[in-house]
Amino acid sequence: MAGQDNGLTNVSLPFAQLNSALQEYVNAPMKGLMHFQQALLSVKNVSLPAISSPLYQRQFVSLVSAVDGLLAVGSPYFEEYHRAFLSATDALFQVMIANQFGAERSRQLEGLLSSDRACWVLIASLNDSSSTSPVYGNYEAEFDSISASGVKIDTYFDDFSHVGNVSFQLDSAQNGRIKGRFWLVTVQSLTWLKMTFPHLHWRLLSRHDDTPLKALCEASFLPLFQNLTMHRDSRYRLLSMFESRFKRQFYQSFGAFFLTQDTSIHHSTRLVPSLVSGESFEVQNGYYYYPMRQGGSVYIGRAAKHEDAAGEAYLACLGHDYLSYRLYEVETPNGKCVFPHDECLGRYRVTDLDVYCVGQTWWFHCGSHLDAEIVLSMPLSETDRDAFCFLMSDVEHVLLVQQGHRFFAVPYVSIRDVEGVCSRMPSQRSWAKNIWVNPLNQAMVEPWLFDGDPLFEAASKKERMKFIQSAKNGYYFVNVCGRMFWVEASLVLSVLPYQVPQTIIQFTDAGTECVDFLVHDGHCVDRILSGATFGEELAVSSAKAAFTLILEWQNESILVSCSSCDWHDNVPDYDVAFDGISSLLPTSEEGGRDFLSSALSSEMLINKKNYLSFVAGVWPSFSLA
Repeated sequence: MAGQDNGLTNVSLPFAQLNSALQEYVNAPMKGLMHFQQALLSVKNVSLPAISSPLYQRQFVSLVSAVDGLLAVGSPYFEEYHRAFLSATDALFQVMIANQFGAERSRQLEGLLSSDRACWVLIASLNDSSSTSPVYGNYEAEFDSISASGVKIDTYFDDFSHVGNVSFQLDSAQNGRIKGRFWLVTVQSLTWLKMTFPHLHWRLLSRHDDTPLKALCEASFLPLFQNLTMHRDSRYRLLSMFESRFKRQFYQSFGAFFLTQDTSIHHSTRLVPSLVSGESFEVQNGYYYYPMRQGGSVYIGRAAKHEDAAGEAYLACLGHDYLSYRLYEVETPNGKCVFPHDECLGRYRVTDLDVYCVGQTWWFHCGSHLDAEIVLSMPLSETDRDAFCFLMSDVEHVLLVQQGHRFFAVPYVSIRDVEGVCSRMPSQRSWAKNIWVNPLNQAMVEPWLFDGDPLFEAASKKERMKFIQSAKNGYYFVNVCGRMFWVEASLVLSVLPYQVPQTIIQFTDAGTECVDFLVHDGHCVDRILSGATFGEELAVSSAKAAFTLILEWQNESILVSCSSCDWHDNVPDYDVAFDGISSLLPTSEEGGRDFLSSALSSEMLINKKNYLSFVAGVWPSFSLA
């Protein structure tokens, strides 16, 4: 076919070289990309002069630019890049062959070159990325000649030298058995190393300077987001630059966490925090996988496709999502709440034909085999609102919201767009899915819409909440409703003028419950030690609170509202109670006040040794992280 009398040279050979180079890209990324680049130049000399299609020439140049960009950042291998290059190469080849039968036949296949196809979208994104510096990782691989399947150290040295800088530490050599560790600095991922060298035990030690830079990014983004004294255009321009850099450095698409791509992976293109470990997950039959943001962190969620199978669970915590997002602020009779755009499917007008009732639950049908439960009563309310339940006849508009793999239709009175950053919560809470803050530092509640307990068991622990604070010496002597506490200064994150907590009402099967919380520096704290904590019988002083202290240690944060706060370099010599409290710990929430009553026979010392026990004593229903 390639030898038609239309003046075209045989194109089969250079396209065969492209496919060969892409096969090589899997095992030797840099060498494969270099050969792919060379083969593209050969194809260019053959095809571009012969094909006048602007779309063909534009996409060909886009592919060449993407390859050049990957070579410039060290030739990392990613499966999605490999698939995109294969699909793009096949499209170019088919259009090239069709062109030998005439320009009209070639134009009929130009749909293969459409910018909407996934392969060309990914290639375009590579070209849009302004990253020009390689991102290296430090890896360690344990070597044991017994389990190395006959592969020599020299062979590994030769292979590793093509993907990065390598060194070897010999641990032991006895009776012909050699044990040691390879240290490799490379741009390749942990997944690729495990796939290519399966007989070695790999682990990621660190990424060059990633941790300090990430900590700096997290600490600086919210203050910039809430800096309203800056000119509006300058603020948004700087925020855009920050977000672009952060996403390239510390985020990845959700689908990239899985070894195979499957339709059961929902929101696969959504950007989520990347794991430093480079861990990957297998897709199991019978489950959906989706990203879930809860308490400011993003989890890999898994749900059974069939109702009779196991319920929802978290496979891993990916880390804190500290960027800003667009939100829908929904006005309901119970007050305002927010839902992020990326978890909403749109706003709909409700007609009688769209709704139906199953038992006592109303459902909204919005087409495409999608039905959502109508939330007639919100699980949370503002304190100045009465409990309210929508009547189905009053529902005119709904916002379609997805939480996990379930869909809900939320009726609203009005709705508007706002922007917010998700605050961090020390651990999962049943009263709210997330607490967001706007540029004015006003808290916005994103409620759970599930019936019953919506908390999912996390398969791995969350990141520790990391406040940036300087070292402090001495002790603070504080008065909380007539009770005196000595607090080790290193526990105190901030001393602030008295902050009035925000209160919302949670509706549960047992009735209503008031929840107090405060957001400070992007962290939400809902454990508050104040006069109300002791009960009226212990409120021996009516002194008005003048200060708010935020205490934090080992991922546990509390607020202390006090009427006085004085610093001392040491605790006085006289006896101070409460240096050891494990025997006093209550086992129920009701026991919290009795615990304080029995422990507060004199001044109380709170230090790092007993802080966690103190938290567990006052709030026994909260499990310590």
